[in-house]
Amino acid sequence: MDLGAKGLRRLEHLAKYRWLTVPQLAALEHFKVRASRKWLAALVERKLASHVELPALRGVPGRPESAFCLTTAGTKLLGARGESPTDGSLETPGKGSHGIAHHVLLNWLRIHLADMPERVPGMSVPAETWGRQLLPGVSFIPDGAFVLAHAARPQRLLFFLEVDRGTESLGGSPSGKGSLREKVTNYQRFFRERTYKGYEELWHSQFTGFRLLILAETPERLGALCRLVQALPPSNFIWLTDRSRLLAHGLAGVIWTRGGREGQPGESLLGPTLACSSPLPVLDS
Repeated sequence: MDLGAKGLRRLEHLAKYRWLTVPQLAALEHFKVRASRKWLAALVERKLASHVELPALRGVPGRPESAFCLTTAGTKLLGARGESPTDGSLETPGKGSHGIAHHVLLNWLRIHLADMPERVPGMSVPAETWGRQLLPGVSFIPDGAFVLAHAARPQRLLFFLEVDRGTESLGGSPSGKGSLREKVTNYQRFFRERTYKGYEELWHSQFTGFRLLILAETPERLGALCRLVQALPPSNFIWLTDRSRLLAHGLAGVIWTRGGREGQPGESLLGPTLACSSPLPVLDS
């Protein structure tokens, strides 16, 4: 197996995203799923990568997916070639297959975010961080935070992201300790007390607010999250979608439910002028 320039680039993808499925690597490389599967299998055979089977979700059809990561040998190979083994922006995902599955769902949004500037002329992502809290004294850690900018618009938009696979409690009690309810109230306080303003100095931007994005694994979980968000006003800054919508229409698509208001027309993060359906070019064969 001669890695070559393309092979090294694919290793860099694995280093950057930590865990990738076969379709995710195919989407990043714009090549066929079958070729992606064959290439990853060859990496495993050479002990440059390893894989785990992801846990299936109840009610979700299809065979279980596998997620792949670099082994120590694969990381050392990148280092020996003078390539950075990681971009340093992402903490290690939670242990166990459920933590890895959460990480894989997060990576679908990251991959779409990286693709957005190619699909929307003038769009850029000037700042992003994943799995870290950059502000001192803030106890909760978002799954992600990023900024969107457009050449024709002076205002930069700040986003926080929470990924939900349906394994966490919604939190029916008023305290909702450790639940999705607690996460929502944390962000409401973050918004109300303008703590997010700390990102202005870090990212050399001015923000008049932020949006919290919640990405659910299934439509059923999305419905439950929408009802939770509606029951916890103010929630207009919270936008929700699910994995199937993201994959079908892309991050800039009209896929988001603002404030958890089910039954209302979907919206795009970019507004009606820049909204576009932009699924990733994954070839099935």
